[in-house]
Amino acid sequence: MYQYKVLKNGKIWTGDKSSLWKDVLVTEGEKIVYTGNGAVPAEYCVDAEVYDLNKKMVIPSLIDSHIHISALAQSTYFYVMENTDTLEVIQENIRKYANAHPEQAYIYVESCPTVLMDDPRMTKAFLDAIVPDRPVLLCDASFHRALLNTRMLELMEITPENHSHGGLKEYELNENGELTGIAYEHAYDDDLEKMYQKIGWYPPDVSTGDVMLPFLDMFSGWGVSCILDGLTESEKTLQGMRALEEAGKLHFYFHGTSLFTNIHDLDDAICRLREWQKKYGSRHVILNTMKLFLDGTNEIGTSAVIEPFANDPAGENRGSLQLEQAELAAVFVRLQEEELNIQIHMVGDRAFRTALDAAEDAKKILHERGQKLNIRINFLHCELTKPEDRKRPAKLGVHINWSPQWSGGIFGEDSMLYLGRERFESMYSFNEIIRSGAVVGYSSDVVDIAEIHRANPFAGIQIGHTRIDPDAGGVLRQPADERISREDLLYGYTVGNARQVGMEDSIGMLKPGMLANIAVLNKDYFEIDADAISSIRADRLMFEGEWVFSG
Repeated sequence: MYQYKVLKNGKIWTGDKSSLWKDVLVTEGEKIVYTGNGAVPAEYCVDAEVYDLNKKMVIPSLIDSHIHISALAQSTYFYVMENTDTLEVIQENIRKYANAHPEQAYIYVESCPTVLMDDPRMTKAFLDAIVPDRPVLLCDASFHRALLNTRMLELMEITPENHSHGGLKEYELNENGELTGIAYEHAYDDDLEKMYQKIGWYPPDVSTGDVMLPFLDMFSGWGVSCILDGLTESEKTLQGMRALEEAGKLHFYFHGTSLFTNIHDLDDAICRLREWQKKYGSRHVILNTMKLFLDGTNEIGTSAVIEPFANDPAGENRGSLQLEQAELAAVFVRLQEEELNIQIHMVGDRAFRTALDAAEDAKKILHERGQKLNIRINFLHCELTKPEDRKRPAKLGVHINWSPQWSGGIFGEDSMLYLGRERFESMYSFNEIIRSGAVVGYSSDVVDIAEIHRANPFAGIQIGHTRIDPDAGGVLRQPADERISREDLLYGYTVGNARQVGMEDSIGMLKPGMLANIAVLNKDYFEIDADAISSIRADRLMFEGEWVFSG
């Protein structure tokens, strides 16, 4: 075992703006001890293992600060449909699948195009006509709405009287007060246990290390060594991660999250996180973040917007908020007392403004107590914002997290139906936020195996930089001047995300004293054509001073 590892003759992007480019890097143990240009200092040439990088580009290993790794694992037993152009095709696909799997007690199907789910024919009767005797759930592409058949509703004992679980989580009623079969914001999560008991079946344990390891290996090939789970759905995921760590196979930092839905279940969610910390917390399994959905999505008209939705004839529907300003401010104050961070899903401009106002109120409350608001408050998505609000995150110290793989408009017309063209073409505007000095990080927000290729950070970077998505017709998404620079995207995937997960003192940069988490790329990030950025891979990946991947 050599004392030093010397990487020389490279193009080393350090992430440190005061000293951005080097050509030599030296590690000792798990840390970086030297970066520089030119000859390797003599003291690092003794007992050293030398790697000639041959002008290859080196960057800090990347961080995905919002991906649903729990959902990815679960999706291994879902039925993920292909060719879903029409309702008739969807019906035929589900019919064939059900006939081919008579042993399947519960059929979970992904994913129906959002615009098709808006069709008035999409009621429980649509699924009843295919599979009347087994529970069936059809999730739409937004993952915020689903269609359930009558059998599933009956097994979960859902009636018009108990259709609402509070906030955004509810089962839809028609004009006659009857269940339509549509469920919003995973309302069924709270009711699945009843169904499982009655059918004598439970989902397979897919959060084991064996199931998750192939996903983690895929991330290693993209140069990623830190992920934050956007919604840790059960402690089985944590058990799996700890098992991998104990087996010496977890070459990652895994951050879990605990979900709360309103002010009333906050205490329970905090208690759950504390229990997880005691049972599973470690150097590599980190549990200090809460998760909240403040509004829904633009694609199905459940986001919280300042002006009413364009397709509302009455001009009154502005969507819904899970928490109002005063409640959210109280949440921030409480989490500051607990020293816990928070990720907040928000897509509408009213949700964005309300959260900013709440952060401002919380700062004032704490200031009066002689305290500061210094937990990590991460605003996720922020798809629609008003220009007058875009400089506020920097002033308030809140962080912005965007999934650049959406920048090419893969959701397309679905949002335009609700927002109208003017608002639709103002979406995904982040450059003013970046220029104002806010901490901006990036993530994939991928939820199932059908879109796993979009979890590649370089695919996200390509779309964020060009605003052209090959999976969405290859058309430039307006406004064109909101294309994000390569520099800002790389900075966000490293330094910005390190700050968002609270690890900026140890990862995200390549400089002495930092952990040696290093990705050697197969292509030059800054020289490659913009439409080929997604082809970049890690030639090698170092985690805490040890090579853990070789492409």
